[in-house]
Amino acid sequence: MADKNTLDITLRTELGKRANYKLRKEGKIPAVVYGGKELRYVAIDDREFEKKYHRAPESLIISLMLNGEEQCEVLIKDYQDDILTGKMQHIDFFEITRGVLLKTSIPVYLEGVPTGVKAGGVLEQIVHSIEVECLPRNIPEKIAIDVSGLDMNQALYVKDIPANPDVKLLLDPDEIICHVTHVKEEPVAAPAEGEEAAAEAAPAEGEAAAADAEKK
Repeated sequence: MADKNTLDITLRTELGKRANYKLRKEGKIPAVVYGGKELRYVAIDDREFEKKYHRAPESLIISLMLNGEEQCEVLIKDYQDDILTGKMQHIDFFEITRGVLLKTSIPVYLEGVPTGVKAGGVLEQIVHSIEVECLPRNIPEKIAIDVSGLDMNQALYVKDIPANPDVKLLLDPDEIICHVTHVKEEPVAAPAEGEEAAAEAAPAEGEAAAADAEKK
């Protein structure tokens, strides 16, 4: 069990906003587990989750433990957090079954410095994650793409990702992952007609005032 990602849970018997509020005051996070034979209402320790899985990717398989015994394996499919404090308010876990295909999102990482960037261009990443279909044991941690050969005005597409027979990409093959473009210069706004006239009139008025002063 030491090599597994585990998370302790307790079963919830009271439901509703008031019960959830009470759990959060006790340092617990209300959660649900769906995808299996039945919907389960559970609670998890706030500190344990923050320490282990606050930044966990959607593709990470977690074993939920009840009184030291594994109940099921899940993925984090959705969550709600407090905008002001960042504290987790609710979590949705999706129960997986070994040997059964599932769909999940995998983060996309770009590796290397493109040739076009070295020449003064800018690398723009369009797609940051890709939904895939595969068996739980074949879920990749990430999709890494080498962009070092990408020149100015060139793009990499979904179809350019090396094929993996165990993982099916559920995105249009012609979707652009990233591209290298020229740096766009910020346009200089032309002054309005009134502003331009005022700017021209200002020196003239200043010169006239100086001439009057000399005469006096």
